[in-house]
Amino acid sequence: GGQRPGTRGDTRHGDSLEDPVALATAIKELRSSMADDLWEPRYSDAMLARFLRARALSVPAAQKMLEAHLDWREEARVEELVASFEFPELDDVLKAFPYGHFGTDDEGNPIVIKCIGQLDPEALLAATSTDRLINHFITVLEATWSRRLPACSIKMGRPVHRVVTIVDARDLSYNLVFHKGVQEFVKRLVGIMQNHYPSLLKSGFVINAPWLMRTCWGMVRPLLNPNTQKKVSIWGEGDPGLLPALREAGIDPDQLPGHLFGRTPASGPVLGPERGPWVEPGIVEEVERYHVILRRLREEAEQPWRRQSSRAQRTTQKPTSKPFWPMWLLLCLAVCLVVAPLGQSLAQWVFAIAATAVGAAAWGLWPVAAAEEVPEAVEAVPPRRARRKSSTPKVERLWAMGCCGGRVKTVE
Repeated sequence: GGQRPGTRGDTRHGDSLEDPVALATAIKELRSSMADDLWEPRYSDAMLARFLRARALSVPAAQKMLEAHLDWREEARVEELVASFEFPELDDVLKAFPYGHFGTDDEGNPIVIKCIGQLDPEALLAATSTDRLINHFITVLEATWSRRLPACSIKMGRPVHRVVTIVDARDLSYNLVFHKGVQEFVKRLVGIMQNHYPSLLKSGFVINAPWLMRTCWGMVRPLLNPNTQKKVSIWGEGDPGLLPALREAGIDPDQLPGHLFGRTPASGPVLGPERGPWVEPGIVEEVERYHVILRRLREEAEQPWRRQSSRAQRTTQKPTSKPFWPMWLLLCLAVCLVVAPLGQSLAQWVFAIAATAVGAAAWGLWPVAAAEEVPEAVEAVPPRRARRKSSTPKVERLWAMGCCGGRVKTVE
């Protein structure tokens, strides 16, 4: 039999039977201590709760983790990556490593399936590089946070915060477990998931596991935090307790690919297209409207910095010169009015005009003193350490709507 994860009651709305009052207090303290950093709409109470749960509601530890996460997002340029990253080799990657999101459990949590036993490391690394594969999975994780979970929330009409992972280890080989390229990829990916996408796993099932899987699990387990370790169970091929355990966890085996349980043969790209609320047209449109509103609110949040930057650029320019030609003309006119009645000779006229021109040039090129103290330059887009209060109530309600099952039309 398998090592069973925690009961469903323990993981319905959090990683443990946490005290909601303690969680709310910790969220308030964390937001207060990082108010200058959490100006973006995405950092809602639900998002802060993820980092707090990952650190057993310890505010100092969660703050350290969240600060490292914010630094990583800047260094990795995650926003730019999500907006512009293209992965044309996806079909070849899926042939070498079948994975995807397929349906939900009875609580609406997306189900992720990864067929690591069918992973072909040589074909995978021939199709793409490790760096590009990591970038691809970052975009997948971002889509889970920003699109799959909101879609599931809308479908269920209540908060959906986590995912269920099923790992098919059938045909896992020694060469695969100890392949250096695979080890590097797994280590990097697990590190990113643990440090930057915490409290995302509801439960994990490793199925069709050969004896070698214990060796593989021994290599991966130290990379996981204790809470995540408790959520993972390992089941051998043909284990009679697997299907009852899946049903107890709210997973209908009939909606999963048949080859996972030996009902159909596994050949080729066995998983097929993704299934779930995140691909249903009506829900996709609603999630997209939600993102349009979020983008508008984010732009509104950036406007104070853009205006301040514009003022700073104007005041930090080099001192401008006084206008030359208007002053020269005025002086020439003054000379004419003064010299003409005196009946001066032509040479005297030329000398007077030349002297006037030189004086006007000197006057016009003399720099004007700055009218006000020149401030330091300010970036157009606020940096992470920019001084700004946290999300407004409207943003908080909007994020709760998107990630907790509300409706876009009720917010607009």
